[in-house]
Amino acid sequence: MISNDIQKVITYIHKNYANALSIEAFSNISHLSNYRFIHKFKEEIGLSPMIYLRNLRIEHGKKFLLTTNLSISEISYLIGFKNPYYFSRVFNQVTDASPSFYRKSLQ
Repeated sequence: MISNDIQKVITYIHKNYANALSIEAFSNISHLSNYRFIHKFKEEIGLSPMIYLRNLRIEHGKKFLLTTNLSISEISYLIGFKNPYYFSRVFNQVTDASPSFYRKSLQ
């Protein structure tokens, strides 16, 4: 069961995933200290808050890759990555495929 304070943060993350987000912002929303928030989030969700955010961004990136003709750079900025090369590296770590290969293989 997810507590109300963690659910508020998850809702916030889903609405604002493309923006610059921080542990401090999440802690303020949940009214917990940074340490307590991170511990409670990981305990309830099974991932750290930043890994959860990263995975959410990658999932949105996958959707954009498959449903739009936007460039990888444009997609990276749309989902909250400030650097397209970093987006490509993280995407590859999570999916075991580059964004361009992912797009080509599933279209």
